Amino acid sequence: MLDKLNNTPASVFKDTMENYLNLDQCCRLFAFNMVLSNFDSYTGSGRNFYLYDDSLSGQFQMIPWDLNETFGAYINNWNIFTVDIVSLPNLTQRPLNRRIMENESLRQVYLSYIEEMILGSASYDSVSAIADRLKLLIDNHVLADNNKLYSYQNFVTNIETDVVVEMGMPIPGIKSFSKRRTENLKTQLGRYLQTTASSENSAIHSFELHQNYPNPFNPNTTIAFSLSVESEVKLEVFNILGKQVAILFAGRLSAGQHKFQWQATDLPSGIYYGVLKTESEREIIKTLLLK
Repeated sequence: MLDKLNNTPASVFKDTMENYLNLDQCCRLFAFNMVLSNFDSYTGSGRNFYLYDDSLSGQFQMIPWDLNETFGAYINNWNIFTVDIVSLPNLTQRPLNRRIMENESLRQVYLSYIEEMILGSASYDSVSAIADRLKLLIDNHVLADNNKLYSYQNFVTNIETDVVVEMGMPIPGIKSFSKRRTENLKTQLGRYLQTTASSENSAIHSFELHQNYPNPFNPNTTIAFSLSVESEVKLEVFNILGKQVAILFAGRLSAGQHKFQWQATDLPSGIYYGVLKTESEREIIKTLLLK
């Protein structure tokens, strides 16, 4: 796996590497690290993860751990609010991160996960609501804990804004961090997604069905694809028995990038296949619904 990571030519990197490593999962994890500034990780310090050789999928899976310094508590000598989501300072020492950023398709999946997070579960409103709910749940226990590392007042203050602990170390506030980081990420996405779109409009598109994201999913996911020319298109989903369970689109589309949402609310957990067909071409992806 490491040999393929380091030595596969860029033109076939994605197709080759997917046989050895769950790239969609890596894109999702790296997006998580960037949105929550989880830099005591592969993204920043280069640690706090496992690689699990999954015999069922035949792929390595990346498993994070030790997330106590998310929300910018570990700065890695970076600006936790404005660090660039694509041009990271340490890409020469992070080959997996670098190759994902260099691959247009994988980079787009990564950026889409960031966008999904800051518009949903990691938006400022979502983070604020969760912080308020959890504060109520644990408040009395924090107050009664004689072994807590910091004061009760620091706990209360740090929900909203920064606190300074021993040796002048600042700890970002949960809400204040979320607001500043989310605003910066929206600005960066506006720049990078616009650049991607301009590049796509000026380039010759290839026919490609991209891996859905998220994957695994529950119950919603996005399936994207690109067309080289205007075509009659059918995008379908089948279960492992070959039975059609959804038609996401059927009709004529222009050349370029397209994406459709699949809502599998009424379907059971399991493996499904997305099939994209035109008059002359056909591609398939495999996805996993986990409920």
